[in-house]
Amino acid sequence: MEPDIQHRKSTGSLGAGGRPGRAAWLLAGVLAAAVLFRAVYFIELLDSPFGRHPVLDAGYYYNWAVRLAAGGFRYTGDFSGNPLYAYFLAFLVRFLRAGPVLIRAFQHLLGVLTCLLVYRCGRKLSGEKTALAAALLYAVFPPAVFYEGWLLSASLEAFLMTALLAVLLSAGDRSRAVCFGGGLLAGLLLLARPSLVPLGAAAWILFGSRGVKFGRRAAGLLLFALGLILPLLPFSLQYYSQEKEIVFVSPHGGENFYIGNRPGAFGLGQMPEFARGMPELQRRDFRAEASRQTGRALSPGESSRFWFGRGAEFIETYPLKFFRLLAVKTYFFFCGGDFSDNYHLSFFRRLFFPLALPFTWRMLSALALAGLIAGRLPRKPTGLFHIFLFSYVLSIVLFFVTSRFRIPAVPLFCLAAAGWLAALGRDLGRRRLLPAAGRIALVMILFILLAGPAYRPPFYAIYTSAAEVYARDGQMDRAGEFLRLAGEEHEGDSAPLTFRSYRHYLARAQVELKRGNMEEAEEIFSRILAEVKERPGALHFEIANVWAENLHYEKAEEHYRAAIAADPGDFRALNNLGLTLKARGKGEEAEAAFLRAVEANPGYAAARGNLGNLYFDRGEWAAAAREFRAALELDPGVMARFRIALAYCLRRLGRPAEAEEELRKCPPGLLAEFESISPAGR
Repeated sequence: MEPDIQHRKSTGSLGAGGRPGRAAWLLAGVLAAAVLFRAVYFIELLDSPFGRHPVLDAGYYYNWAVRLAAGGFRYTGDFSGNPLYAYFLAFLVRFLRAGPVLIRAFQHLLGVLTCLLVYRCGRKLSGEKTALAAALLYAVFPPAVFYEGWLLSASLEAFLMTALLAVLLSAGDRSRAVCFGGGLLAGLLLLARPSLVPLGAAAWILFGSRGVKFGRRAAGLLLFALGLILPLLPFSLQYYSQEKEIVFVSPHGGENFYIGNRPGAFGLGQMPEFARGMPELQRRDFRAEASRQTGRALSPGESSRFWFGRGAEFIETYPLKFFRLLAVKTYFFFCGGDFSDNYHLSFFRRLFFPLALPFTWRMLSALALAGLIAGRLPRKPTGLFHIFLFSYVLSIVLFFVTSRFRIPAVPLFCLAAAGWLAALGRDLGRRRLLPAAGRIALVMILFILLAGPAYRPPFYAIYTSAAEVYARDGQMDRAGEFLRLAGEEHEGDSAPLTFRSYRHYLARAQVELKRGNMEEAEEIFSRILAEVKERPGALHFEIANVWAENLHYEKAEEHYRAAIAADPGDFRALNNLGLTLKARGKGEEAEAAFLRAVEANPGYAAARGNLGNLYFDRGEWAAAAREFRAALELDPGVMARFRIALAYCLRRLGRPAEAEEELRKCPPGLLAEFESISPAGR
């Protein structure tokens, strides 16, 4: 190891006289490449409708963040998922007034910082050359850059993963600061993507060094555990205050476990027939099905435990199928298949130049596996590296694989791949041609083996989403073009329309309405209702929402009433019916619908707020103030805009001190609306 230490000294960050050395200039070049690569993609995305209109999971997280920011970061029950990313976005929205453009810029900055962290990890693991190679691989890896451009948590997860590894590699003596800081990062990583990595890191602290006394290692583990708990505690307490049950991260782990471990599962994120893939609907569908099977209404936590149990039953009943499925998912993780859920990199490669670079997951994976098998990573410091890689892969394959879930492992893959490149460079430099040829042959064999299954994700879903995006942007011709492509692709799909797949048709109907093709939209709606047999109330509700969004209130009222007929306790349908009736000038009927929604679910803040709006329009200030206050107590984030109306009502009631108190609670950006508000304007 001594020659390697001398090499680091001679090519370190500073040269003679404290001037930047060769390694520092090379690192600056790598970071410049990372910035340039991302800047080109950022500019191209800004000029695209996809950059202006967050959709699917990106839109879901952005809306969640906006509501958290407006409500003082208080938990809101309308959203479910791993919470850290939503709170990260909410911080940017609240304190920096960030929109999608600035958020993307921050995520690209995280990508550049991740490059720097990869470099630091590489120096600890195998020296300067390996570090620079690993950082360069990450800097120009198209899938990592692709996800940085979307409002998704993958880039934040990759940053936290690499930061945790860098911190734990930074001190072999298990210092208190390292253990506690590592725990904090591990807790944040759990909030971003629950995995076994923090458990592996804890095991490393306790057992990873025989040269440190056990008492000191145990103290380090306790500090690590304390740091880990601190980020989890605030969310857990917030969740308990609302739902009255203990959840440490998010109450949907059981649902994801069942998706990947059930009869009919094949390793990817295919929804069961009873569940829709949209994030705002998926949890609701799982909870409804669990409640149906148990015969009682379940809380989110109870629903998650129910589906964990169903997944465990599958494993117990079919252990051989489970292990075969585990092997398939492990192969899927490493192979070159594009297992996209909502965002197809293979589609967007055609639209954005930096993504077209021929550097694929399959290539990186082959290099990384070759590095693990025959690379140049010294044994002693790489135990932690192997723990990170193994524990993260296991965390994913125990559930299911998508391309997005693989992104946090990219920094680890880059480090392993750089180890292979360093070993190859060493062999070539010493003219050891036979070992070099063996290393190259190993990569070629792995590349062939990692071809992946003959599977291409159905493009009709992304074509339909693209049509929606272009329609929102007012580019109706382009929207029609993508609708045509979606229709052409789906003609070859002989699968019947189901509760899981009908939403693609619903999106097509949405675009047709925006294009003014009402008859075509009605035909699509009729087909959905005729062919999909499950949960007619949910179908009518979504169809009504599309009619209402496009201002066809009479049609919307018809379908909302059909939804309520199928489920009289559907408080969302009752609330939306009230909005539709109000838009049609039927105030008394609207009031009755809102009151029924409140009766069906007293904790439904939207119905209370909309009822307050109805009283506001009538000039019934006391009644309006009562409903606005109730809505804000239930959900200050979603209902934040009603605080302005509440302050206005209080002034009209002659209570200016209370009005000023409410105004002080308003999120930034809303106060300007106060002076312009009037009953007529609402």
